[in-house]
Amino acid sequence: MDKKSRAIVSAGILEPEPGWEALDDLAVIGGSRPFIMSEKNRHVLRLSYFRRKVDGALAGKVWFGPGAEGPPKHAHGGIITGVFDEIMGAATWLAGYPILAARVTVNFRKPIPLGQVNIYEAWVDHVDGRRVNARGHIRSADGSIYAEGNGIFVLIELERLGKMKDEIIELIRRAGLALPPEQKHR
Repeated sequence: MDKKSRAIVSAGILEPEPGWEALDDLAVIGGSRPFIMSEKNRHVLRLSYFRRKVDGALAGKVWFGPGAEGPPKHAHGGIITGVFDEIMGAATWLAGYPILAARVTVNFRKPIPLGQVNIYEAWVDHVDGRRVNARGHIRSADGSIYAEGNGIFVLIELERLGKMKDEIIELIRRAGLALPPEQKHR
């Protein structure tokens, strides 16, 4: 990682914006640690996770480092798509819907520069039976949209999880989330 990138990540620039509240442990939202991030990949990607106070949506900051390069000096589309899978999935869990991804699509509007801190937002757009539709975007600090995502997620039937059911329910409760109505009565 170059000096500028290291300074950005270590300077706490992934801190919340006004109106965002910290999420104590993202692991309790989806039952595990963020899939696309790990300490050994800090030169690739950094994400912060917060809940918007106004509507409960997921929001945060994302930084793509030199290890995420696709086109020269810009983030690779594959890692951007991975971020959308992560943030839209987490947004659905945060809204109280235990899900699995069925489809994630991304519209790339502008290349995302490496080494720049950007803002993302993700939320549940609507629910139709077991289908949970989520949306999100990644934008620059000045509001310019780099990419938009749409996701179709399917509610997990907790009864089918066997022994894991109680673990998932406990994780949902620890996160302060509510089970969807159809799950509460089973």
